[in-house]
Amino acid sequence: MQITKRLFILLFFIFSLSISSQAAIDADVDIATYYQEGTPFIDVRLHIVGSTLKEKEIGDNLVETRVKVLMTVLQGDNIIDFRKYGLVSPSAELPSDFIDLRRFVLAPGTYTVKVELVDQLNAKNMYQQELAVQIKEQSEELSVSKILLLASVKPSQDTENPFYKYGNVVEPAAFGFFHESMDKLLVFSEIYKSNAVFDQDYAVKLTLLNNDEGESKEVLTKYKRFKPSEKEVLIDGFLIADVPSGNYSLKLDLVNAQQESKYSQIVSFQRSNPSKDRDILLSSNVDLEGSFINKLTPEELEYNLKALAPRLNQMEITTINILLEEENVKGQRFYLYNYWSAFDPITTEETFNTYNKIAKAVDRMFYNTVGRGFETDRGYIFLKYGKPQNVISVENEPSAPPYEIWFYDQLDLTGEVNVRFLFYNPSLGGNDFSLLHSTSRYEKRNPRWEVELYSDAPNEIEGNRVDATTVVDNFNRRAREYFEDNN
Repeated sequence: MQITKRLFILLFFIFSLSISSQAAIDADVDIATYYQEGTPFIDVRLHIVGSTLKEKEIGDNLVETRVKVLMTVLQGDNIIDFRKYGLVSPSAELPSDFIDLRRFVLAPGTYTVKVELVDQLNAKNMYQQELAVQIKEQSEELSVSKILLLASVKPSQDTENPFYKYGNVVEPAAFGFFHESMDKLLVFSEIYKSNAVFDQDYAVKLTLLNNDEGESKEVLTKYKRFKPSEKEVLIDGFLIADVPSGNYSLKLDLVNAQQESKYSQIVSFQRSNPSKDRDILLSSNVDLEGSFINKLTPEELEYNLKALAPRLNQMEITTINILLEEENVKGQRFYLYNYWSAFDPITTEETFNTYNKIAKAVDRMFYNTVGRGFETDRGYIFLKYGKPQNVISVENEPSAPPYEIWFYDQLDLTGEVNVRFLFYNPSLGGNDFSLLHSTSRYEKRNPRWEVELYSDAPNEIEGNRVDATTVVDNFNRRAREYFEDNN
């Protein structure tokens, strides 16, 4: 029994959305150049993830976040223009994301746009990015602005809104990611000087391509007709409620009546659609009769699916949770079989049994009263990255609860080297260790880990209590020494 190529891709789609951490603001910055009556300008768009900012309680179970923004346009070492301002999120039960846009009118030339973000409630929490921008004079030749993928388009006459464009307020899709509730893929672009190429009506051809099978496969196509002109605005898109999870591209072509493309541009994005993925699983024609997966009881299925969590991205975990909540045993069997046959199509059962033994050993090793051992922070890290090369365990250090530091020479999954994880047990409960800090950019990073570890020594913090990240050196206080040296 062979897994279909489509399901292989479905189950191994790696969600590369930027992963936010507690050490740095997570933001998406994008720049596009446009022309207004021949004058070039750039739009600098921001999407700031509110959950990566320090929140402030303001009563009634509501919180807000604040961020300082500095955008600087440089030409060489010379500052050409800048914007410096603050943003305050709406009051809500959970931190809200920010979206913002600033416009700069610039002469043709080469520039660097530097964006700096600082959390107003935690000055050590920052974000910086520099983007090179080449602005050309508008020529008499055909050109098209950068494709902008949109999360929404709403008719509006609010010309003061920074996202106002041609009678609409357009919201960009952050990080090029479309989650399950986003049932439309919308696009914005401006077409200049089409009359330089076309002497009769032409069409914008939009093609949705799936890139998961090694080569681009056409999924959806549509056309929009235009007359040749000096400038035209494109706002259009697709319904994508039935488009499953995966890596996709949107291709824009300008074609004549003979379907010849005179211009082409392409942009990539990612789609997460767990409900559709589940439907695909259930419609699979894989025959599990006689398979080792078919012998598993519902309880064993649940156990093995949950043990997979450290190896999966959030999209896949959502799919598993749907199957478990629905008690969909058939779907659970398909998922588990498809995962392992894709991972090892030759010795599938042997590989499954090996992982099952490791998961059970991790379960026993890190079991606590809260849940299964592989659902704890230590169990999760062990199954995700493997056994650490070295472990330092400290049980009786003054002012600190029991803690462990795990050292990895390299994480094969991410390619990172010399990575450390610090777990601690503030409740002093048996085996109840939580991840306090790591040096991996994909896991929890906490610049105040030392202050929190030694919270029983509040008078020995270096600096003020709000911004402090370290405590005073002490002969018996060795966590930082262990964490940084590992000799």
